[in-house]
Amino acid sequence: MKKQFSMAGMIFDFNGTLFQDYDKHLAAWKVFAREKFGRELILSEYEKNFHGRSNRYAIEYLSETLLSEAETASLSEEKEAIYRELCLSDRESLSLAPGASDLFDFLTERDIPRTIATASCLANVNFYVERFGLGRWFDAAKIVFDDGLIPGKPEPDFYIRAALMIGVPASVCVAAEDSRSGVIAAHSAGMGKIFALAAPGRKKDLEAMPEVYRVIENFEELDRNLFTD
Repeated sequence: MKKQFSMAGMIFDFNGTLFQDYDKHLAAWKVFAREKFGRELILSEYEKNFHGRSNRYAIEYLSETLLSEAETASLSEEKEAIYRELCLSDRESLSLAPGASDLFDFLTERDIPRTIATASCLANVNFYVERFGLGRWFDAAKIVFDDGLIPGKPEPDFYIRAALMIGVPASVCVAAEDSRSGVIAAHSAGMGKIFALAAPGRKKDLEAMPEVYRVIENFEELDRNLFTD
């Protein structure tokens, strides 16, 4: 029988995966689009052009023009400031996804390399590190974020860089995602197995993606045996 190689590392998306903030980003983009561009976003438009995408992509979609790095950075921070205020105003929801902390403990105790690959900007990453105490489990210097230079998901660059950060070949890394663009990015980067965390009403869409190894509803369902010989 052919040996089944165990996984040697794990890379997490953050928004919608480790932190259930889909509603906050949707609300923030709606406010931003209305106030800055006089646009009223609808859900299908958001799913296609915003969810899991980089801020540059989303903002240029709204502006319908190419923007300088400075313009993009300024507008991006305006949107993210709205988002962070929404998060802070709903403190009951300001927590990690179910089962995430236990999984982090498992990976940490076994010294399994791990990091986060998020389309969030540095200000939001710093916000998450502080609010969720991510330093207990992650080296903040190895978190891959949107620095304005790396191509956004569904391009594979976030995951390629994340695998390099933890020194583990992509082929033996597990990825955790929640969006179509994120799943495609992880698959294109050669991730060994991709788990998709399903938000309410999105399970069927994710199950239909051949790139997904398994759809889960929380991190308690992620098979720890993948990391053992």
